[in-house]
Amino acid sequence: MKKVLFSAATALMLTAMTAIPALAAGSENWVAGPGFISNGSEDGEYPVTITETDAGIQVSHGGYYQTGENWGGAAYLVPIELDGARVEITLDKFPEGNQDCWFSVDFLTKPELFYAGDNFGDNPGIVNLIRFATPQFQAFGPDSFTLIANTDDEAFALAQGEQLVVEILEADDNTYQLVVNDVICGGDFDLTDISPDGKAYLVISGSQVDATATDNFVYTITSVNGQPTVIPDAPEAEAPADDAADAPAADAPATADAGIVAAAALAAASAAVVFSKKRR
Repeated sequence: MKKVLFSAATALMLTAMTAIPALAAGSENWVAGPGFISNGSEDGEYPVTITETDAGIQVSHGGYYQTGENWGGAAYLVPIELDGARVEITLDKFPEGNQDCWFSVDFLTKPELFYAGDNFGDNPGIVNLIRFATPQFQAFGPDSFTLIANTDDEAFALAQGEQLVVEILEADDNTYQLVVNDVICGGDFDLTDISPDGKAYLVISGSQVDATATDNFVYTITSVNGQPTVIPDAPEAEAPADDAADAPAADAPATADAGIVAAAALAAASAAVVFSKKRR
Protein backbone atom coordinates (compact mmCIF):
# COMPACT_ATOMS: atom_id res chain seq x y z
CA MET A 1 0.00 0.00 0.00
CA LYS A 2 2.88 2.32 0.71
CA LYS A 3 4.04 2.01 -2.86
CA VAL A 4 0.61 3.01 -4.16
CA LEU A 5 0.44 6.04 -1.89
CA PHE A 6 3.95 7.10 -2.87
CA SER A 7 3.12 6.80 -6.55
CA ALA A 8 -0.04 8.87 -6.13
CA ALA A 9 1.80 11.54 -4.19
CA THR A 10 4.53 11.63 -6.80
CA ALA A 11 2.00 11.99 -9.62
CA LEU A 12 0.26 14.80 -7.76
CA MET A 13 3.54 16.61 -7.21
CA LEU A 14 4.54 16.27 -10.87
CA THR A 15 1.13 17.54 -11.98
CA ALA A 16 1.50 20.60 -9.75
CA MET A 17 4.99 21.24 -11.07
CA THR A 18 3.88 21.09 -14.70
CA ALA A 19 1.05 23.52 -13.93
CA ILE A 20 3.55 26.23 -12.97
CA PRO A 21 4.72 28.15 -16.08
CA ALA A 22 8.49 28.34 -16.24
CA LEU A 23 10.28 31.54 -17.07
CA ALA A 24 12.10 31.40 -20.38
CA ALA A 25 15.58 32.17 -19.09
CA GLY A 26 18.45 33.53 -21.16
CA SER A 27 19.30 36.68 -23.10
CA GLU A 28 17.61 35.42 -26.27
CA ASN A 29 14.26 36.11 -24.57
CA TRP A 30 15.05 39.81 -24.14
CA VAL A 31 15.21 42.59 -26.72
CA ALA A 32 17.32 45.71 -26.27
CA GLY A 33 15.91 49.17 -26.77
CA PRO A 34 17.27 51.00 -29.84
CA GLY A 35 19.48 53.23 -27.70
CA PHE A 36 19.79 56.94 -28.21
CA ILE A 37 20.79 59.54 -30.73
CA SER A 38 22.20 62.38 -28.67
CA ASN A 39 19.40 64.86 -27.94
CA GLY A 40 17.77 64.17 -31.29
CA SER A 41 20.78 65.20 -33.32
CA GLU A 42 23.01 62.95 -35.43
CA ASP A 43 26.23 63.62 -33.52
CA GLY A 44 26.40 60.32 -31.70
CA GLU A 45 24.66 56.99 -31.22
CA TYR A 46 24.60 55.23 -27.87
CA PRO A 47 23.46 51.59 -28.03
CA VAL A 48 22.10 49.26 -25.37
CA THR A 49 23.97 46.09 -24.42
CA ILE A 50 22.42 42.97 -22.87
CA THR A 51 24.73 40.43 -21.21
CA GLU A 52 24.12 37.13 -19.46
CA THR A 53 25.86 36.93 -16.09
CA ASP A 54 25.66 34.42 -13.26
CA ALA A 55 23.48 36.94 -11.40
CA GLY A 56 21.02 37.50 -14.26
CA ILE A 57 20.37 39.65 -17.34
CA GLN A 58 22.61 42.73 -17.17
CA VAL A 59 21.56 45.81 -19.15
CA SER A 60 23.86 48.78 -19.85
CA HIS A 61 23.01 52.06 -21.55
CA GLY A 62 23.02 55.84 -21.30
CA GLY A 63 21.44 58.78 -23.09
CA TYR A 64 18.13 60.56 -22.97
CA TYR A 65 14.63 59.22 -23.63
CA GLN A 66 12.87 60.58 -26.73
CA THR A 67 9.10 59.95 -26.91
CA GLY A 68 9.53 56.18 -27.19
CA GLU A 69 11.46 55.98 -30.45
CA ASN A 70 14.94 56.10 -28.91
CA TRP A 71 15.26 54.58 -25.45
CA GLY A 72 17.63 52.62 -23.28
CA GLY A 73 16.47 49.46 -21.60
CA ALA A 74 15.22 45.96 -22.30
CA ALA A 75 11.89 44.22 -22.89
CA TYR A 76 11.02 40.63 -22.03
CA LEU A 77 9.57 38.91 -25.10
CA VAL A 78 7.20 36.58 -23.22
CA PRO A 79 4.05 38.12 -21.67
CA ILE A 80 3.80 37.50 -17.95
CA GLU A 81 0.92 37.14 -15.50
CA LEU A 82 0.16 40.49 -13.87
CA ASP A 83 -1.54 39.21 -10.74
CA GLY A 84 1.27 38.71 -8.22
CA ALA A 85 4.00 39.77 -10.64
CA ARG A 86 7.36 40.49 -9.02
CA VAL A 87 10.57 41.84 -10.60
CA GLU A 88 13.89 42.05 -8.75
CA ILE A 89 16.67 44.29 -10.10
CA THR A 90 20.15 44.97 -8.76
CA LEU A 91 21.38 48.52 -9.47
CA ASP A 92 25.01 47.96 -10.47
CA LYS A 93 25.66 51.53 -11.63
CA PHE A 94 23.35 54.52 -11.51
CA PRO A 95 23.60 58.21 -12.51
CA GLU A 96 24.23 60.69 -9.76
CA GLY A 97 21.07 62.40 -8.58
CA ASN A 98 19.29 64.71 -10.98
CA GLN A 99 15.54 65.21 -10.95
CA ASP A 100 15.41 64.80 -14.73
CA CYS A 101 16.70 61.24 -14.37
CA TRP A 102 14.20 58.44 -14.01
CA PHE A 103 13.91 54.66 -13.96
CA SER A 104 10.86 52.76 -15.13
CA VAL A 105 9.45 49.22 -14.76
CA ASP A 106 6.40 49.01 -17.03
CA PHE A 107 3.86 46.38 -18.05
CA LEU A 108 2.60 47.09 -21.57
CA THR A 109 0.77 45.58 -24.53
CA LYS A 110 3.93 45.46 -26.66
CA PRO A 111 7.56 44.56 -25.77
CA GLU A 112 8.76 48.12 -26.34
CA LEU A 113 8.78 51.32 -24.32
CA PHE A 114 5.73 53.54 -23.93
CA TYR A 115 5.24 56.65 -26.05
CA ALA A 116 4.71 59.99 -24.38
CA GLY A 117 1.92 62.30 -25.49
CA ASP A 118 -0.72 61.50 -28.09
CA ASN A 119 0.93 58.25 -29.22
CA PHE A 120 0.63 56.66 -25.77
CA GLY A 121 -2.39 54.65 -26.93
CA ASP A 122 -0.16 52.71 -29.35
CA ASN A 123 1.32 50.81 -26.40
CA PRO A 124 -0.81 51.35 -23.28
CA GLY A 125 -0.57 49.69 -19.89
CA ILE A 126 1.03 50.26 -16.49
CA VAL A 127 3.61 53.06 -16.77
CA ASN A 128 5.63 54.62 -13.98
CA LEU A 129 8.63 56.89 -13.55
CA ILE A 130 10.80 56.56 -10.45
CA ARG A 131 12.48 59.98 -10.21
CA PHE A 132 15.15 58.80 -7.81
CA ALA A 133 16.74 62.19 -7.03
CA THR A 134 13.52 63.81 -5.81
CA PRO A 135 12.72 60.97 -4.67
CA GLN A 136 9.32 60.53 -6.25
CA PHE A 137 7.12 57.98 -7.97
CA GLN A 138 4.80 58.96 -10.83
CA ALA A 139 2.22 56.69 -12.44
CA PHE A 140 0.73 57.27 -15.89
CA GLY A 141 -1.97 55.60 -17.92
CA PRO A 142 -3.41 53.19 -18.39
CA ASP A 143 -4.79 54.26 -21.80
CA SER A 144 -3.42 57.80 -22.13
CA PHE A 145 -0.32 59.65 -20.97
CA THR A 146 -2.08 61.11 -17.95
CA LEU A 147 -0.62 61.42 -14.46
CA ILE A 148 -2.79 59.33 -12.14
CA ALA A 149 -0.52 59.16 -9.06
CA ASN A 150 2.33 61.14 -7.56
CA THR A 151 3.98 59.75 -4.43
CA ASP A 152 7.00 61.02 -2.47
CA ASP A 153 8.94 58.51 -0.41
CA GLU A 154 12.57 57.76 0.47
CA ALA A 155 12.01 54.23 -0.86
CA PHE A 156 12.31 55.71 -4.36
CA ALA A 157 15.79 57.16 -3.74
CA LEU A 158 17.48 54.52 -5.89
CA ALA A 159 21.25 54.29 -5.68
CA GLN A 160 24.11 52.20 -6.93
CA GLY A 161 24.47 48.84 -5.18
CA GLU A 162 20.87 48.65 -4.01
CA GLN A 163 18.07 46.32 -5.02
CA LEU A 164 14.79 47.44 -6.56
CA VAL A 165 11.70 45.26 -6.14
CA VAL A 166 8.54 46.03 -8.13
CA GLU A 167 5.36 44.05 -7.52
CA ILE A 168 1.78 44.11 -8.79
CA LEU A 169 -1.31 43.51 -6.69
CA GLU A 170 -4.68 42.78 -8.26
CA ALA A 171 -7.18 44.93 -6.38
CA ASP A 172 -10.16 43.75 -8.45
CA ASP A 173 -10.75 41.94 -11.74
CA ASN A 174 -8.14 43.37 -14.15
CA THR A 175 -7.52 46.34 -11.84
CA TYR A 176 -4.00 46.54 -10.39
CA GLN A 177 -1.76 48.51 -8.05
CA LEU A 178 2.01 48.87 -8.09
CA VAL A 179 4.21 48.21 -5.08
CA VAL A 180 7.75 49.63 -5.27
CA ASN A 181 10.20 48.66 -2.52
CA ASP A 182 7.28 47.72 -0.25
CA VAL A 183 5.48 51.06 -0.81
CA ILE A 184 1.98 50.77 -2.28
CA CYS A 185 1.83 53.51 -4.88
CA GLY A 186 -1.39 55.44 -5.36
CA GLY A 187 -3.54 54.94 -8.44
CA ASP A 188 -5.37 51.94 -9.83
CA PHE A 189 -4.69 50.61 -13.31
CA ASP A 190 -7.87 49.28 -14.91
CA LEU A 191 -6.71 46.98 -17.71
CA THR A 192 -10.07 45.42 -18.55
CA ASP A 193 -9.91 46.59 -22.17
CA ILE A 194 -6.11 46.70 -22.46
CA SER A 195 -5.23 43.28 -21.04
CA PRO A 196 -8.35 41.09 -20.74
CA ASP A 197 -6.22 37.96 -20.31
CA GLY A 198 -4.35 39.47 -17.34
CA LYS A 199 -0.95 39.38 -19.07
CA ALA A 200 1.46 42.08 -20.28
CA TYR A 201 5.02 42.59 -21.48
CA LEU A 202 7.65 43.63 -18.97
CA VAL A 203 9.67 46.65 -20.16
CA ILE A 204 12.50 48.18 -18.09
CA SER A 205 14.19 51.46 -18.96
CA GLY A 206 16.01 54.51 -17.65
CA SER A 207 16.73 58.06 -18.76
CA GLN A 208 19.26 60.70 -17.81
CA VAL A 209 20.08 64.27 -18.72
CA ASP A 210 23.59 63.53 -19.98
CA ALA A 211 22.83 62.17 -23.44
CA THR A 212 26.52 61.57 -24.21
CA ALA A 213 27.04 59.07 -21.37
CA THR A 214 27.15 55.51 -22.65
CA ASP A 215 26.88 53.40 -19.49
CA ASN A 216 25.57 55.47 -16.60
CA PHE A 217 22.80 52.91 -16.27
CA VAL A 218 23.99 49.38 -15.53
CA TYR A 219 21.53 47.06 -13.80
CA THR A 220 20.92 43.33 -13.51
CA ILE A 221 17.43 41.84 -13.76
CA THR A 222 17.86 38.92 -11.39
CA SER A 223 14.38 37.39 -11.28
CA VAL A 224 10.89 37.69 -12.73
CA ASN A 225 7.95 36.20 -10.85
CA GLY A 226 10.30 34.36 -8.53
CA GLN A 227 12.32 32.64 -11.24
CA PRO A 228 15.92 33.51 -12.22
CA THR A 229 16.44 35.23 -15.55
CA VAL A 230 19.61 33.20 -16.18
CA ILE A 231 20.17 29.56 -15.27
CA PRO A 232 23.85 29.19 -14.27
CA ASP A 233 25.84 26.48 -16.00
CA ALA A 234 26.11 23.27 -14.00
CA PRO A 235 29.62 22.70 -12.60
CA GLU A 236 31.70 20.28 -14.59
CA ALA A 237 32.16 16.84 -13.05
CA GLU A 238 35.66 16.13 -11.81
CA ALA A 239 37.64 13.51 -13.69
CA PRO A 240 38.28 10.28 -11.72
CA ALA A 241 41.65 9.97 -10.06
CA ASP A 242 44.33 8.08 -12.02
CA ASP A 243 44.83 5.48 -9.30
CA ALA A 244 41.11 4.61 -9.39
CA ALA A 245 41.41 3.76 -13.06
CA ASP A 246 44.34 1.43 -12.32
CA ALA A 247 42.55 -0.45 -9.53
CA PRO A 248 41.68 -4.09 -10.36
CA ALA A 249 38.02 -4.67 -11.17
CA ALA A 250 36.03 -6.84 -8.75
CA ASP A 251 35.36 -10.36 -9.97
CA ALA A 252 31.88 -10.70 -11.46
CA PRO A 253 29.78 -13.52 -9.93
CA ALA A 254 29.46 -16.65 -12.03
CA THR A 255 26.20 -17.09 -13.95
CA ALA A 256 25.18 -20.05 -11.83
CA ASP A 257 25.83 -18.15 -8.58
CA ALA A 258 23.79 -15.22 -9.85
CA GLY A 259 20.89 -17.58 -10.61
CA ILE A 260 21.01 -19.01 -7.10
CA VAL A 261 20.93 -15.51 -5.58
CA ALA A 262 17.96 -14.50 -7.74
CA ALA A 263 16.02 -17.65 -6.85
CA ALA A 264 16.65 -17.10 -3.13
CA ALA A 265 15.42 -13.50 -3.38
CA LEU A 266 12.26 -14.61 -5.17
CA ALA A 267 11.54 -17.24 -2.53
CA ALA A 268 12.04 -14.73 0.26
CA ALA A 269 9.64 -12.29 -1.39
CA SER A 270 6.98 -15.01 -1.75
CA ALA A 271 7.37 -15.97 1.89
CA ALA A 272 6.90 -12.34 2.92
CA VAL A 273 3.63 -12.15 1.00
CA VAL A 274 2.30 -15.37 2.60
CA PHE A 275 3.35 -14.20 6.05
CA SER A 276 1.56 -10.89 5.46
CA LYS A 277 -1.65 -12.67 4.50
CA LYS A 278 -1.51 -14.88 7.58
CA ARG A 279 -1.08 -11.83 9.82
CA ARG A 280 -4.41 -10.54 8.60
